Amino acid sequence: MSGIRPQEVVEVLRCLEEETGAGRLVVLATAVSLDGSVFPRSGLPGLLALEGPRRSGLISLSELPAGLRRAAEEAAGKAVPALCCADLAEDDVLLGYGLGAPGRVEFLLEPVDGRLRAELRLLREALLKGKGL
Repeated sequence: MSGIRPQEVVEVLRCLEEETGAGRLVVLATAVSLDGSVFPRSGLPGLLALEGPRRSGLISLSELPAGLRRAAEEAAGKAVPALCCADLAEDDVLLGYGLGAPGRVEFLLEPVDGRLRAELRLLREALLKGKGL
């Protein structure tokens, strides 16, 4: 199934609450485009952990390509969103296994601060109540 599934977004947002509630810094990574065209699952968020190992719903920076890892660390350090491109394999940790479309992917990287966390909490509540995105 292509497109974004609400349960995927809810899982990322649940993990975001756990991580930020524990005081850990995370970066929201959203796939924007693939090779300059619209990626079928554009808008699918992923949560990048700046510290610690991979946990359910969370991708460790150590698993990322070097350029994307540096961009996520820089965005977090400056506390500003950034766009970053990365060349990913067909079966990649960020896009999911079995995607079948390797290539250059553009990501929007957003350090999660209090304001963004509050907005994402509202999104999660809407999804849990069955409202659309």
